[in-house]
Amino acid sequence: MAGAPVTVLTVTIRKGESLSDPVNTGNLTPTMLYMPPGWTGKDAISFQVSADGARWCDLFTSGGIEVVRETVRGTAIIVESNFASAILWLKIRAGTREKPIPQDDERVFYVTAA
Repeated sequence: MAGAPVTVLTVTIRKGESLSDPVNTGNLTPTMLYMPPGWTGKDAISFQVSADGARWCDLFTSGGIEVVRETVRGTAIIVESNFASAILWLKIRAGTREKPIPQDDERVFYVTAA
C-alpha cells in the first residue's frame, strides 16, 4: 500500500538575515527538515508560524517555552507531528527569539510534507 504523496518545500534564509522567507505548507504536515551544510553560529533553530501568511507568531509550547531545536549541519531532523500538524505557514529562524543569528551566506532548507 502506497503512502501519501510527499511534497518537498524550499525554505531560504537570505544572506545577512536570521529569519527565512515564508513557506505555505498547503495544508500538508511537515515531516522532515533538511539542514543546510553551511551555518553561522550556534546550531539551533526556532520557528514562526502564521494562519494567514501575514501575521506571524513565534512558536511556543503550551507551557510557554519557545520551540527550539538543536541541530547538526547537513543533517535531517524528524519533525514531531504533534507540533507540525496545524502549521499552515512557516518561517525558520537561525538562533532563538532572544538571540537570532544573521547568516553569513544564503541558507536553503528542504522540508518534506505529506
